[in-house]
Amino acid sequence: MPMTTELYMALLSMDSYNRGYGQRLDVVAAGASNTQIGNATIGTDALPSGAISAGFFAQSYTLNGQKIISYRGTDQVITPPWSDSPGSDLWNGYGTAFGLPFNDQARMAADFFQTVTGTQTTDPSTGNAILTGHSLGGGLAGFIGSIYRQHKNRGRFPLFFDFAPSQLLAHRLRAVMERAGDMILVLDRGFLLL
Repeated sequence: MPMTTELYMALLSMDSYNRGYGQRLDVVAAGASNTQIGNATIGTDALPSGAISAGFFAQSYTLNGQKIISYRGTDQVITPPWSDSPGSDLWNGYGTAFGLPFNDQARMAADFFQTVTGTQTTDPSTGNAILTGHSLGGGLAGFIGSIYRQHKNRGRFPLFFDFAPSQLLAHRLRAVMERAGDMILVLDRGFLLL
């Protein structure tokens, strides 16, 4: 029986915890491929500068020619400033769920989307990627999907699991901007274009 898209995205949203720095399970040492997960090819897109110190991680994949981005969720709630551990999700990401997207992880999620979709110098809403994530990662997927109109342009919504409610913020910001007419809201290096 073939795997449903929803099940595949759930698998990839959890796989991001087992890739890159701070992995929970060394899947390669356990015998898994470092280039494939099922029929999906594991991407080699670079994380934004400062990702580890901000506690940000995302993994790209390609499945049947379609780009997929999985944003990692909460893995370091809080770390002391003197620690060598990856950055705290509490300080660098949770604000997005509470309507404050002016944090490192929201900016890095946007940067990573632009890298994977090749839209660093063009309108990111022209990019095409399926977005997924778990917990904080699901919130980032919803937020990025909303601000870059992945649902409108691509006919699908991000698939997130046990997500932080940050896509609600993006919808509220968009509604405010639509009432304001043709204004364009540009935040932190232009990552939020409405």
